[in-house]
Amino acid sequence: MRICVSVLFALILGSSFRIVHPLKMSYTIISYSEKDKTLNIENRFFADDFQRCINQEYNQRYDLKRFYNTHEIRAVVDNFTNTYLKIKLNEKILTFNCSNSDYVEDANLFYFRYKFTNIVLKKDNNLVVENRILLNYFKDQKNGLVLNLSKSTVEKTVEFDSEHIYEAIKFTKHE
Repeated sequence: MRICVSVLFALILGSSFRIVHPLKMSYTIISYSEKDKTLNIENRFFADDFQRCINQEYNQRYDLKRFYNTHEIRAVVDNFTNTYLKIKLNEKILTFNCSNSDYVEDANLFYFRYKFTNIVLKKDNNLVVENRILLNYFKDQKNGLVLNLSKSTVEKTVEFDSEHIYEAIKFTKHE
């Protein structure tokens, strides 16, 4: 499923929209490795939109495309993410600290990855997502959420917009 979402995202957000793209979209992909007990979260943004929002949010002129992988930029992105994306697992808010980032120039995309270790998903666990990323900046912004939690009945895609910013998910199969 992750490959299909990646291909779809690359096609939608590919180089055909590189100069001016009317589509305002980001994706958050949450996957779980039962073997490693790790919850992995990846945020994907159009680079030009995200650059503009970060600079406007902090009244700075950060060069994200050139320095996306530096400690300073990751700290700024972490702060932005922690402000606009809230994920609670069983009432505990996850704090985002970027573990890896990429910029793909041909696709005009930033990828920021977060890893949460020592996570054990059990039956009746709850995941609550509040996603307001970029919604303050673009009236037509859409934020997708893709869940890929192994051995779970929770495999779904959610679309967030200014009318829908919360989603609660209950796990049913993890033991």
